[in-house]
Amino acid sequence: MHVLILSIGPVQEFIETARKCRDLWFGSWLLSELARAAAAAVVAAEGRASAEVLVFPGADVSDRSRAVANKVVARIAGDPARLAAAAERAVRERLVEVRDRAFARVGHGDARRAELFHEGVACAQVDGLIEVVWAAAEESTAGYRAALDAAEGALGAAKNTKRWKQPSWARDGVPKSSLDGVRESVLDERLFPPPDRERARGGERLRRSFGVHGSERLCGVGLLKRFGSTEPATASEARPERIFSTSHVASAPFRAGLARLGAAQAWASFAADLDAVHRDLVADLDTVPAHGADPITGRVDGAVFYEGRLVEELEELEGEPPRERVEAARKALARFLRTVKPLGDPNPYYALLLADGDRMGAVIGAAASFEEHRRLSAELEAFASSARGVVADHEGALVYSGGDDVLALLPLHRALACATTLSRAFAERMRPWKLAETGESPTLSVGLAIVHHLVPLDEALAMVRDTEKRAKRVDGKNALAIRVKRRGGEAVEVTGTWGTVEHELDALVGLHRRGSVSAKAQYELMDLSVRTAAPHGATGETPEQRRTAALLGRVRAAEAERILARKQAAGGGAIAGDATAILRDHLSFDAPDRLGRALYVAQLIASAIDQAEGQLGTAKALRAEEVTP
Repeated sequence: MHVLILSIGPVQEFIETARKCRDLWFGSWLLSELARAAAAAVVAAEGRASAEVLVFPGADVSDRSRAVANKVVARIAGDPARLAAAAERAVRERLVEVRDRAFARVGHGDARRAELFHEGVACAQVDGLIEVVWAAAEESTAGYRAALDAAEGALGAAKNTKRWKQPSWARDGVPKSSLDGVRESVLDERLFPPPDRERARGGERLRRSFGVHGSERLCGVGLLKRFGSTEPATASEARPERIFSTSHVASAPFRAGLARLGAAQAWASFAADLDAVHRDLVADLDTVPAHGADPITGRVDGAVFYEGRLVEELEELEGEPPRERVEAARKALARFLRTVKPLGDPNPYYALLLADGDRMGAVIGAAASFEEHRRLSAELEAFASSARGVVADHEGALVYSGGDDVLALLPLHRALACATTLSRAFAERMRPWKLAETGESPTLSVGLAIVHHLVPLDEALAMVRDTEKRAKRVDGKNALAIRVKRRGGEAVEVTGTWGTVEHELDALVGLHRRGSVSAKAQYELMDLSVRTAAPHGATGETPEQRRTAALLGRVRAAEAERILARKQAAGGGAIAGDATAILRDHLSFDAPDRLGRALYVAQLIASAIDQAEGQLGTAKALRAEEVTP
């Protein structure tokens, strides 16, 4: 018997170079689909049940509802080279199938498609993207675990000694893809006429059939993500599947508030006003997947509630719409927002969630037999499958869930609850798996990046990756890190261990929602740590420095008490006694800024919850002058 490991990549470059949520989601889906094809080919070549062959993935590869990680581990009786070759053929065949289906949509029906879309170059770019690297080791008297370790080592060596060659599609003088700057655009520059000729030629409408905006260039890989379909057979003119946009996710509290207010008539009037501006404006925004249909707005993307996005959509339809049309769209939105004034302005922020298991490498390394390794794999697959339902229950959009990794977009009022549910579900599933040295079981660390819906997706992804790493650096891991990045403001971060941090934030959210805490207190607490920091170079090594540090500590404690005691509640009354007690419970006199930051994050969450429940409440805190640190 041999242990065979196949790695399908690249991962980060392929998945995370994205301008739209759909680019991100489809890249993730396709990589999973290619890994599924590789695993299925190995099982078919072995002629045995998948449970007798595969370690990873742990689920039946015919179940397409489950994601498959990009690394396949199998215990095989056949020739490793023959099985690896069969797996690579299956990967290539599946990639070509998805590629051809996607490219049939590019410029579909346009008479100049062959001139404007360089399909041969696009195909070469896609074909050269995916690589399959494999390694195998024979089981000796040392057994399965030794063979697995040897195969892992050989796989690492194979990746590190990769031979590079000049790609066949490289061309000089052609603009690079605006997604990653790596590959040349495959869309002819005649699609992008100078501004003085743009309107006459209907450039924006023409580009829509090629999936791009005027400032965007796409390579074959970008077009694959933009037009790819998960369906085995669809009409080439049909729209590819969509997932929620960042604007739609951000608007979830506002849309929930509309339902609470019973604002169906107000919405109908708004939609009619927009139809009068342009007959296709609302229809063109009708892109939300059927499972995410809203009780008031149906499948219309929440982008319709944000002036900038609404005008952008009108520009996509008309290129350069007359000023009176733009003003009419703005006025229609303003009338609608006045009608539903109790909700305040639509919440502009959403959360990206990135979760990863703690100590998983050690636990996997401790699995000595094929059977034990496979049982662990099956538990991870079960968690990944359940994560899809958890994210859906919290009104989010799942990008990827495989093994112990989860990436999702979540509305602000449900993000903390979703992260908490995922962490508890993972800990429960992993409870039987303990490290012999410490008795610890794997836990889940989660990063939540709260960003504006207009922040470029690549920036938001970089931020959530960094936030998740910060959670991993918390002592003992098993942590949550939340990072808020306001437009034009500094990032504010809260970290803490599960079992404590979520309860702390829930308590502070409750104070904000009751109006029992002043918004200004959080800023003074954040500033207090800066104002009472030890002088530069004062390390506390001398008696005088120690006295200075002790004095500053007493000053800091007294000032923190004064801030909590004198601040009035948001509604103008004195802070209730229980609120003061709750605040003191979470106050570290050594670092009062932590409570200030936690109050800041809690205020944003409270604002979103109030809006979702049809209340103005703390929603007024979304005004920039009240929330910028």
